[in-house]
Amino acid sequence: MLLFPAQVGIAFAPGFLLLGFCLRRLNGRGARGVGLLTFLLGMGATPVAGLLEGVLLGGGEVEWWKMVLVVGPLEEVCKFGAVWGYAYRSRWFERPGDGPAYAGAGSVGFASLENLLYVGGHGLDVMLVRGPVTTVFHLATGVVWGWFLGRRRVAGARLGGPGVAVGVVLAGLLHGGFNGLVTVLGDWGMVPAGLMTVVLGWWAWGRLKGGDNSHPREG
Repeated sequence: MLLFPAQVGIAFAPGFLLLGFCLRRLNGRGARGVGLLTFLLGMGATPVAGLLEGVLLGGGEVEWWKMVLVVGPLEEVCKFGAVWGYAYRSRWFERPGDGPAYAGAGSVGFASLENLLYVGGHGLDVMLVRGPVTTVFHLATGVVWGWFLGRRRVAGARLGGPGVAVGVVLAGLLHGGFNGLVTVLGDWGMVPAGLMTVVLGWWAWGRLKGGDNSHPREG
């Protein structure tokens, strides 16, 4: 389906708004440049997740357990990979608060391309409720593992630490629960899923806005 510029802009609007907030939590042009690149890498993780989902699920009927146990966790792993692949390894990842900020940037990149694909397949109606809600939810689940990642990185611990693994698993289960509700309940599933988004989004907002952004060498 041919998409007009206005459709592309509407699909990306929620992600751009949230990306701006994430970038403001980073310190300096270099870090914000890495944040913007992380947004693009998050977009790149979207087709990777789609390809892996196709391989693992075989294109069969959409069932709630597939959404809970496969799709949600897999998408969180792909988002995590987008952040770990560059931002985590860069010299601009210095402070605990950088973890949620970079995780948020990559997550809204993932969600933005996903929104565009949904607009192409279902029209702009999906941006009335689904697009904004899922973009916020993607941000929030990314902040879950990003919060752990920031502390592990600054502490000099290895990536394989249990805290980061717990964060990714928890985010995957939350993501899967969101997907499962929408799969089982249809459009009505957006009601409890929306409530999940409000609660988790409020928590993530606090981690982003009030996170520890002191330099690790500042006592």
